[in-house]
Amino acid sequence: MIMNADGQPGVDVDVRFGVRFPYLRGFAIAGMVIGVVLILAGVLWLAFLYRPGRRREPDPGAAMPPE
Repeated sequence: MIMNADGQPGVDVDVRFGVRFPYLRGFAIAGMVIGVVLILAGVLWLAFLYRPGRRREPDPGAAMPPE
């Protein structure tokens, strides 16, 4: 509680609050690198999955539609 000693109004206070987190930059960079690696892995996976000229063999265990 901040107040004048005699209880009168008109209190002027300069308060500062801060938190120091020395490893924040390292965590941020690591998170961005991991995100980029995951995005690249996903793009490469999709490119490999849907590459042109790939023949898709039907699954022998799959149900065949009625003719």
